Amino acid sequence: MNKSSIDKTPFIALIKRYREITIEDIERTGEKHYYSNAAFELTGFGSCFTCTLCNYFSHNCSLCYGERKGKLVACLSGAHEETYRGISIACAAEELFEAFNERADHIEEWLERYDDIKKGGENGED
Repeated sequence: MNKSSIDKTPFIALIKRYREITIEDIERTGEKHYYSNAAFELTGFGSCFTCTLCNYFSHNCSLCYGERKGKLVACLSGAHEETYRGISIACAAEELFEAFNERADHIEEWLERYDDIKKGGENGED
């Protein structure tokens, strides 16, 4: 992979996974755990050891969200912080469902803008 591109495969798979999760899935998982833990169980969210993207990129942040500036854990900071936090603080199945969909929308929009971001355009400082 050259430095001007990013492997979008795992991002697209994660978007699909977020969108496939139903409120019923969350409620079933949430019955056993708090909803922040339901996110972990359903998607691996919140741990670099189980995160879909971390595992795909072999825990090399420079190949994932942080590629532009070599930032570590860029997935939970800058432009990505709001949707990450939304999943982290969800207290009900409906909130987590909405947060998953907002994160999916955000990742999709970020991927669409990625080439402009690489050139220092919109959100180039994230």
